[in-house]
Amino acid sequence: MALTVRTLLPLLLLAGLALGACGGGEPETQPPEIQFGPIGEEATAEAAPLTDDLRALLEEVAEVRGLEAPPNLQARAVAPEDVGDAYWEGWTEQEVRYWVETRTIFLWIMGHLESDEPQDLMELQLGFIGGFYSYDKTLWVVTDKDQIELNELSQWELLTLVHEMVHAIQDHHFDLARTGGAAGYTLDASLAWSSIVEGDAIYHEGRWAEAALGLPADEVLGDVSWNDIPAGLQREISFPYTAGADAVAWLIEAHGRDALNALLLDPPSATSQILHPELLASGWEPEYLYSYSTLPQRQIRVSLGIWWSPRQSGTLGEFQLANYLLGDAPFDRDWFKRDENRVVLGAVEGWTGDRYYLFANPEGEAALVAYVRFTDEGEAREFAETHRAIVTQDADVATEGDLTLATQDDGRVVALLEPAGRDVVFAIGTSAEVVRKTLAPLLEG
Repeated sequence: MALTVRTLLPLLLLAGLALGACGGGEPETQPPEIQFGPIGEEATAEAAPLTDDLRALLEEVAEVRGLEAPPNLQARAVAPEDVGDAYWEGWTEQEVRYWVETRTIFLWIMGHLESDEPQDLMELQLGFIGGFYSYDKTLWVVTDKDQIELNELSQWELLTLVHEMVHAIQDHHFDLARTGGAAGYTLDASLAWSSIVEGDAIYHEGRWAEAALGLPADEVLGDVSWNDIPAGLQREISFPYTAGADAVAWLIEAHGRDALNALLLDPPSATSQILHPELLASGWEPEYLYSYSTLPQRQIRVSLGIWWSPRQSGTLGEFQLANYLLGDAPFDRDWFKRDENRVVLGAVEGWTGDRYYLFANPEGEAALVAYVRFTDEGEAREFAETHRAIVTQDADVATEGDLTLATQDDGRVVALLEPAGRDVVFAIGTSAEVVRKTLAPLLEG
């Protein structure tokens, strides 16, 4: 059975689980073209207070979670064909267009979209959503039925409802809108936040399923694999539900549920803390890299040209770097534990902070530049050597002074510099000229 995604309505927007369509455009010169259908139409199903049966289920779930149930929830059924309208309700088409275009450019630059094969990834992703919780205190379940009748739900619809109830309990006690908004300033912090939130929901959904259904907890996710989605995207979509659930399980077993509750009030700031759960209780924090001492945004923009603008910035983090290096390696739900990924995982585990910028222009050109810091020079060199080995394999490689240019099969060009102490700088762009201009301010000092 395929994974049915259970999530938060705003999480789609903050952590990048909504996927832009790709198609059109030559891969050698521009990222995939974005296509849109209607957005923000009013969902047709009516919200209603919880029935007695649903209220009793909520109390069961709250008991498993060890917290009081929220008093004023509503439940709402949404038909599969209306999921998109419900998800984007309240957003204008212009807002969604800008966000999705930026998201799509990032995914293409990082090598996670196959631009030679048009796919409507947003529609595909929405098709896997089984339910969600929105901050207006509403539980949504995707079903063909007009109302949520507990005795008519399939097992997977029931598990989805339980999962969303955990989110409602979290929100009641820990104000997820506040913590999620604070984490949304950067990709890495947002994904770390969603990993705790979703990991908590998966973990306690599993505990409820064991007690109420006799279902092994590790079966609540089903088969996390979608053949139509590139492997890198699968790793990102599944990360909060798999690595996040593992991190939550470790934390509860090692330090108790109060430690989890404390993290929901003050979330982790890096995916390193999810990949290495022992960091959650150690007081470790990533280094913050200031833009003025790492990447001179204004000078890079001037070097690129008048029509270029920054589209995204922040911190990539250990997960994004690992996912980038793994590329199209086969997806496995436990990829972050697998021996076959040990070289890549070892190359990124010395990460301690980074700064990146994503630039684009109206002609479809784009560039990402990253300044990554590691714990010591040895860790920096290990990452740089692993990165070089991966991107130069089967690539068209050229050396220009201190710069190595590796043109990939899909037309992206990766520009590599030698590590400087414990810092590594690289750029990815739509052409050699683009990456030269991106790095020129750094090379010129």
